Amino acid sequence: MIPGPSILNPVREVRAAGKLVPVRELSWRDALLFWEKLKRQKSLLTEGGEIKLDAAKLLDAVSANIDLAQWLVGRTSNIVVADLEKLPLSETLDLIGAALEVNIGVIASRLKNVRSRLAAMLAGEATNKSNPTSPPSATS
Repeated sequence: MIPGPSILNPVREVRAAGKLVPVRELSWRDALLFWEKLKRQKSLLTEGGEIKLDAAKLLDAVSANIDLAQWLVGRTSNIVVADLEKLPLSETLDLIGAALEVNIGVIASRLKNVRSRLAAMLAGEATNKSNPTSPPSATS
């Protein structure tokens, strides 16, 4: 495999079928569909029903689910299902791993960034509410 993707250019190239295959970020719609598909993988869920992003469990869950693996590789690369079925296991796992790395990496880093910005914004609002400026009185 070629070195990992940059967060600014989430593409990873994987050698498969005798060529370099680009593995790209999912579209917004496909990312939401992927998230919903992951929620159906019981091995990834906490007792509360939330997805726990554990790398080993994530790779196991996707690689053990043929339909999910084919869907993910098909949506993130130019490999069609008929060709994917002919690839050796090692190349297929490299494609799945790259697709997960690119897409979960984007999700995790962007959500972390948004979460910290929202936390800072909400902390600022909480400070403003706990220390309100007194409005001018009617007699002033």
